[in-house]
Amino acid sequence: MATILALGLLVGAGWPGSARTQTASIEGFEGAWRYVGGARDQRQQDAAIDQVVDQLDLFTREIARVAIRRSLAPEPELHVRLRGPRRLSLQLGDWVSHEVELDAPPLVMPGPDGSATRFSARFASGRLTTREESARGSRINQLGLSPDGAHLFMHVRVRAPQLPSDIRYALTYRRSP
Repeated sequence: MATILALGLLVGAGWPGSARTQTASIEGFEGAWRYVGGARDQRQQDAAIDQVVDQLDLFTREIARVAIRRSLAPEPELHVRLRGPRRLSLQLGDWVSHEVELDAPPLVMPGPDGSATRFSARFASGRLTTREESARGSRINQLGLSPDGAHLFMHVRVRAPQLPSDIRYALTYRRSP
């Protein structure tokens, strides 16, 4: 994830139909989650990257494709830690956000690549949305839960000034025991 911002990417995502998610409370997101998306998620992510990279100049496509795929590798673990009803921190792989208040203005902190990053989180309609923004780009993650609360679906949108359009994909996590 650290190289995402190093490449200048922005992330955000659309959301699937309500059949895959439920209206959850923020407490339902707390805990550790392990990536389980496998080949299905990888095919979808590769297609999203290809769709954007294929719009680039012929000479830079393959270099960009390899770099972006490497930088967008799914984090094997995700942790959501609640600190009371309105504060949380998020850990994606090795990067841990500072504690932030939900629906508050962004807090400036070191991003995954060490650069100054504005991080914020909000919770609405059963979805937790986090946003990272830096001079190099940004990433938005929309997290939703399966009806039984055992799976977390993360929809991501990555945007970078050097990309012709956003990269959008989804990742699937399972609650860790």
